[in-house]
Amino acid sequence: MVRFLLVVQRYLVCFFVGGLLVASVVMAQGTATYELTFTPTWSASTHPDGFPPNPHFSGLIGATHNDAVHFWRTGEVATEGIKQMAELGAKGALRSEINLAKGESNADFIVDASGVNSPGVRKTTFEIRPPWNFVTVTSMLAPSPDWFVGVSGLNMLDEDNNWIDTLEIDLFVYDAGTDSGSNYTSQNRPTSPREQIRRIEEAPFLVNGVVTPVGTFRIELQKVALPAAGYFGVDRTEILGANGQPVVIKGMGLGGWLLPEGYMLHISTRSQPTDGPTGIRNQMIDLIGERSTDEFFRLF
Repeated sequence: MVRFLLVVQRYLVCFFVGGLLVASVVMAQGTATYELTFTPTWSASTHPDGFPPNPHFSGLIGATHNDAVHFWRTGEVATEGIKQMAELGAKGALRSEINLAKGESNADFIVDASGVNSPGVRKTTFEIRPPWNFVTVTSMLAPSPDWFVGVSGLNMLDEDNNWIDTLEIDLFVYDAGTDSGSNYTSQNRPTSPREQIRRIEEAPFLVNGVVTPVGTFRIELQKVALPAAGYFGVDRTEILGANGQPVVIKGMGLGGWLLPEGYMLHISTRSQPTDGPTGIRNQMIDLIGERSTDEFFRLF
């Protein structure tokens, strides 16, 4: 069962209509912290066909990201990072691919944890925030030619754009399509050209006619940090956060600005406003503080 927890932070959207400031409240999600519990169950009793010695999983590696990027998908050819992770349990190449995505503002937090024997348990935590509300995590099943487990592009927001409270995911084994070995301890047989990533639905993971998972990911919400208010800089291009450091404002067009660290003020025109109803001013003060509100009215 998947449970959902509603945790939101208000944003204030302001428009000028005929010189009158009109405000409405929309929802935002803050920065969530999740605990990821990796519980391998793969053993000689669950998967007896040719079960190898020293069963284990390599260290977890992955990232939070937006929907403009993905690091692996079934039906696609593995990147070098996925190849090295699946064949060797190596993290370096995949980490480089994640850092490249970070440099393009498509990824945010790197998920990293050490390996674990099977059966066993490994826990780690990660932070996630919009728009990087998708998570990808991988781990090599070892020994194996190029087999791995993981999730790809898992959206941690529900259909109402609230952080999901808890997810439990059965882990099935994927073939990276980079080595043609057919069993756990096959000799190295590079696949050329590389084949598509696919879920393995035959032996040794087909047990009594059923494709059997080798473990679970349990992802549980720990807390949500709601952003602190800052205030406008006089040049209208940056905002100072609660720590006094500038936070970049990303242009939205139509004279609007998006403040990714705390709140949003969207101005539809450059018309000079009246003071507006007292209630609206008080809403702004509650949201961003009196200094921010005064600066807002002074500038716009």
